[in-house]
Amino acid sequence: MWYYVAADENHSNSTPAKVGPITIAQLEATLNWTNTSFASDGNSHVPTATVSNLVGSDACTVTVDGAQTDAGTYTATATALSNSNYKLPATATQSFTISGAGITYNDGSTVTTPKFGETLKAVLTPTKAGLSYQWYRGTDAITPNGDSETYTLVEADIGKAIHVVITDSNSVEFTSAATATVEKAENTTAAPGSSSITATTTNTAITVTAPHG
Repeated sequence: MWYYVAADENHSNSTPAKVGPITIAQLEATLNWTNTSFASDGNSHVPTATVSNLVGSDACTVTVDGAQTDAGTYTATATALSNSNYKLPATATQSFTISGAGITYNDGSTVTTPKFGETLKAVLTPTKAGLSYQWYRGTDAITPNGDSETYTLVEADIGKAIHVVITDSNSVEFTSAATATVEKAENTTAAPGSSSITATTTNTAITVTAPHG
């Protein structure tokens, strides 16, 4: 780039002009970060950074490293700018989260084969405040009693897979993987002449009284 230097009325043309090298310092970029929260979907994610103090019609693309796939909290780093008139700020990092929904038993243990009467719990990793829940039986939303953090399997669930959708305060939805199909409870049959049958599950004991005769 060339620059023209002209004398003004206060300088004589007979005096040789002394022109030294002109240095134009880079402007420190002000970074604006967006897209810092994602739902886990098997794809890699990273926040977006843009320069908010561009001069005139300048354009500048920010290269951001640190993309991740699994649920967790991470740090992204702006590593380069496409316009040499700008430089990165001393701090060019941004934290971001990838959240994933899952289902455990009510005690936090891993769900293997869910059974009638067991209680399931919706889990978001990392957790957030202000969450709402909707449980599904196959593709059908479960109503009533399907909008809490926990859900107890009922007879209608037998033979169906269960999943949950967790929604955060920003209306971002996180969908869990489906469980295996729900099975009947493991029954213990009463001895002949007994008046009751007891069914036991991981979290619940159910006693059914049978009539005599």
